[in-house]
Amino acid sequence: MDRCEICGKPTSSHEVSEKIVCHLCWEENPEKIEELKEEESKRKESEIDKIKRSGERISEELEDAEEAERATSLLEDYQDNLDLANEKNARDYVFSKIIDDACEPLSDKIFEVAKKEGWSFLLDLIESHPPEKTPDSMPIVNVVSRYVILTRWERNVEDLPVKALEYLTNFDEGMDEMWDDSFTCGWGFDHPEFDFVGALESAIEKGQRFWAVGALEQVFYFDQESGAEILINFLESEDLTQDEKYDLVQSVALLGHKKWDTTEFVPHFWDWKQVLGYDGFEWDEEVESDLREVIEKELDDHVSKVVGEWDFYDLVR
Repeated sequence: MDRCEICGKPTSSHEVSEKIVCHLCWEENPEKIEELKEEESKRKESEIDKIKRSGERISEELEDAEEAERATSLLEDYQDNLDLANEKNARDYVFSKIIDDACEPLSDKIFEVAKKEGWSFLLDLIESHPPEKTPDSMPIVNVVSRYVILTRWERNVEDLPVKALEYLTNFDEGMDEMWDDSFTCGWGFDHPEFDFVGALESAIEKGQRFWAVGALEQVFYFDQESGAEILINFLESEDLTQDEKYDLVQSVALLGHKKWDTTEFVPHFWDWKQVLGYDGFEWDEEVESDLREVIEKELDDHVSKVVGEWDFYDLVR
């Protein structure tokens, strides 16, 4: 049992930040209670300030981090900051500050190193920072997602490491930006050693079907015919409910829609369309027609609620 911070007697009555006070002292020493609160507040502010300054330092030192070893060292510092913020219950207060000061430039720097060192460098980071032990690994997820797109665009699907694609299947809806960036797993849809459709099915079974929606949408940017084929197979499956099928249709609902273009933030911090010279999504008329036909057949109850001519955007949930 803990001891009272004021009188030293065993107690578990009242908690003042991280300190324990017995009920008697709580009632009879209000001034001392306020002093304890003030001390704890100052201590916490000092710890938070230390974390913030460390985040700023990381950002400054990134300019000189040209080599893999230095970039990796700063990544460890960044992770230590987030771990400390969590440990001190200061996450909400400092997390955005750390993201603003360090996450984007750190991701940029690691990406530059990755382009020099290749996939071996990133695979080492993945192995040393597994998702289950590194819940705040945004720079790694971000750079892996960038390099997946870059590799697929410039080379062949076989040049994508299976370990990298499998890594991107480990992030669920509660992981915010990392969840978004993990959608780029879809760029490896036809890898001969990676079961992309199986990953979608697994996500649906686990109640993470909107991850499946995001990953399937990515397929369309590279090969809309293949994306449509995968979606049609799901729509014609007898194993899915109408609601599950309707959710999967969300993968095409925003394609080419200027107001809601998910390529603007997947992956974060990197405009792949501009970098790779992608002109934007436009439907192939035959692919669009075939897909509309299947949607009308398999989801008649939903489509019939749309008055007049409809397009995929009308099916947005």
